[in-house]
Amino acid sequence: MTPNVWKAISVILVVAICVLFTRMTTSQTDRDKGVDADGRHYSTMAGDTLYPPEFSRIAPFCYRVVTPWVASKLPGEGSIEKFKILAFIDAVLMLLLIYGWLRAMKFEHWSSLLGVVLFGGIYWTLKFTFFSAVYIDHMTLVLVLLAFWISAKGWWYLLPPLIFGAFFQKESVIAIVPVLMLYFLHSRGWKWWPLYVLGFFLAAASIIPHFILKNNVHPVNQSSSFYALSESWKIIQETDGYSRIMIVAIFSGLGIMPLVLLSHFSFVLKYLKHNPTWIAMILIGIFLLFGGKDKARLFLYMVPAVTLLTVAVAEDFRRWMPVWSFRAWVVIVVLLQTYLAAWWVPFTDFMNYIDLLVPEHSGSGGAAGFSRVTFITLLFLLANFVLVRPAQARRSHENPS
Repeated sequence: MTPNVWKAISVILVVAICVLFTRMTTSQTDRDKGVDADGRHYSTMAGDTLYPPEFSRIAPFCYRVVTPWVASKLPGEGSIEKFKILAFIDAVLMLLLIYGWLRAMKFEHWSSLLGVVLFGGIYWTLKFTFFSAVYIDHMTLVLVLLAFWISAKGWWYLLPPLIFGAFFQKESVIAIVPVLMLYFLHSRGWKWWPLYVLGFFLAAASIIPHFILKNNVHPVNQSSSFYALSESWKIIQETDGYSRIMIVAIFSGLGIMPLVLLSHFSFVLKYLKHNPTWIAMILIGIFLLFGGKDKARLFLYMVPAVTLLTVAVAEDFRRWMPVWSFRAWVVIVVLLQTYLAAWWVPFTDFMNYIDLLVPEHSGSGGAAGFSRVTFITLLFLLANFVLVRPAQARRSHENPS
């Protein structure tokens, strides 16, 4: 077999293992008749009768028509089964896209596979997709990754129609438009005039769907992005110990990857200096955290950029770490990442899930989650001290400049 065939087989195996393992070890939620809170609206929009028809006309959910429409066209007994099929398809697609995007960004095959595992090892990418299938996050993430992959391939003419359709999926997807434009500008050697053409079509693709929805979808309530932002800020101000809650949410939303980046911060800063696109994506991702109460889940827009940076760190480590030390480091990082996502230790009950991953809804203020995060941080620091620090010291001694 040729090397490309072996690479294709390894991608299929890694994606299949991640998707099938999380699918088999994740039970569908039983809350709100099995559709979860937001899913009450999406299942009704898909034609289900679990809740009154008015649930399909509550903003902002009623504007997010793509996922419910696609689910309604799939085979299955009832909307939950249809959403489950769609969730499985999206789980496969998001992992294939993260691999394809990393490869298009010139990362090596092995590190791109590592990126697949780290990305899938976040609770909100794979496990939540199966836990709460009647949500729209999985398809939203697929569209975001598709936009990044298209940009990396240089197929810019496909972006305006993609953004146009993605607005009907979720209005916040247009937040990535400035990131796409910055990447276009950077990849074209900072030549501005082509950006005006792309910018015009992307702006049109971001604005026209807004008016289409406003003229054709008539909610029974009032809703606005400004109201969501103000309510989110109000909760932050009024909640005691919110900094602790936010720390737990960071590890819930991004896993162990922030610690990896902090452990090699000088390299990360140097990488971002040459790749400013991902600074923009992280900053926009931080802003989007104020779009709702569930902070951990809202990190999803930031996950691709953080995964890319982590993969860059791993490639740099491999250049100067001893082979077995590096392999041990990778194994530990993957184990900690997937442990945080409850791959190995399932939740005892729903409140345990809330305490560990969604601390803003916990009456304890995330105490259990904070204890777990502290323990994981100590383990990571110990691994870095044993495996990375000696190699760093040796490297500094050999290259004092």
